[in-house]
Amino acid sequence: MLKPKKAITKKEIQKDPLLETIDQFQAKVEKNKQLYTNIVLGLIGVVLISTFLVRNNRINNNEADTALGIALISLDKGDYTTASFQLENIINDFESTTSAHLASFYLAKIKYNNNEMDLAQKHIETYLGSNSKDILHEASSKLLADIYFRNNDLVSAIDIIDKSLNNCSNLFSCRSLKLKKVLYLVAQEDHKAANELLLEFKDIKDLDAGQKQEAEELMGRIAG
Repeated sequence: MLKPKKAITKKEIQKDPLLETIDQFQAKVEKNKQLYTNIVLGLIGVVLISTFLVRNNRINNNEADTALGIALISLDKGDYTTASFQLENIINDFESTTSAHLASFYLAKIKYNNNEMDLAQKHIETYLGSNSKDILHEASSKLLADIYFRNNDLVSAIDIIDKSLNNCSNLFSCRSLKLKKVLYLVAQEDHKAANELLLEFKDIKDLDAGQKQEAEELMGRIAG
């Protein structure tokens, strides 16, 4: 015969571990209800603020890109006064954007061509210290080196080129930097070091025509 089922007493129900755990959890939630509410609200706030900042940053970058495009049109037209004004505004209004960094580079070039070496150096060093320096790294390094060269500081000019060569990954850019270094070595009358660099170009079959001509001219200067 089947044994009759044992009746579960009220006392046993009260001592059920699962029910006790649920009761304890509910009590804990009730006790810390305000704390949990604040945590949830805080998380929602962080998400909303992050979304707002990302959206604003995207808008800011788009506006900066547009402003830079307009400035480059002025630069292309030869209107350097307007271009300088526009580039300065980009640097001031859109600080830390890629367009602001690039504006520093182009403004440095304008100042360099105007023989304003102190301002040119200030702006090109700002660009080289930015997160966007890799975009125009070779051109900016050569510009800064030329500023030192024009100030008769050949040691610093060569040092800038050497540092740029250490971070150079593009073959054409690396060759261009080496030719620039040869120029400074010739000016420094270090013909031995200049010759050693130029020998690297001697047997290059795919050498760019412009770089080939530059290398030949430097060889002619060394030969006298």
